[in-house]
Amino acid sequence: MQREIQRRLAAIRTDLDSFSDAEAYALMCSGYLMTQHELAANSALGFDVPPVAGDKWNFLQMEELMKQPVEDNPLAARLKVSDRLFGKVWLLLPWLKFVGLVVGAGLIAGLCVLLLKFWSNKLPSLSWGGLIVWLIAIIAGVFIFERLSKVFNYRKTLDQILIGLGLAVAGSFLAKLHLFAFDKLFLRQGSIGRVLK
Repeated sequence: MQREIQRRLAAIRTDLDSFSDAEAYALMCSGYLMTQHELAANSALGFDVPPVAGDKWNFLQMEELMKQPVEDNPLAARLKVSDRLFGKVWLLLPWLKFVGLVVGAGLIAGLCVLLLKFWSNKLPSLSWGGLIVWLIAIIAGVFIFERLSKVFNYRKTLDQILIGLGLAVAGSFLAKLHLFAFDKLFLRQGSIGRVLK
């Protein structure tokens, strides 16, 4: 097996996210080959182990790719990004990286246009009465929340709760988007048929 392939296999993430078939098969094949080597050396068990034909295991389809150099090796390309938790599919697909750059540039350009458009606009004025009402509402809200938190023995502050709610809503949306679109692309890129082709 190529040393670089083995190094990339050893660096595969241990997070419980989606693993492509290519990653899983390569890990199984590596474990099988290491076990086969150790058993043949007579040092693992202390007695002879008769060789067993392993051609019935589907993961052995990866063996040939694991012996080839990493240049232009489709398995090596997928294993190169397998240590990452985020952005794997973006690194595998150049067109997706290009789309991401275009969208990011568009968002930055849109923000610049908004800044230029509203730079000289004044904020709405607030009367002293309105300012006092806002201050009283904020102080009353904090006071009421503090009293309720003591009654219910709740230790989180209001800002922690609001940050948590914001992250939960945004995180839920981003997670669903990732699972619906990008995770499927990643799994398709790592399918056995595509890698062996």
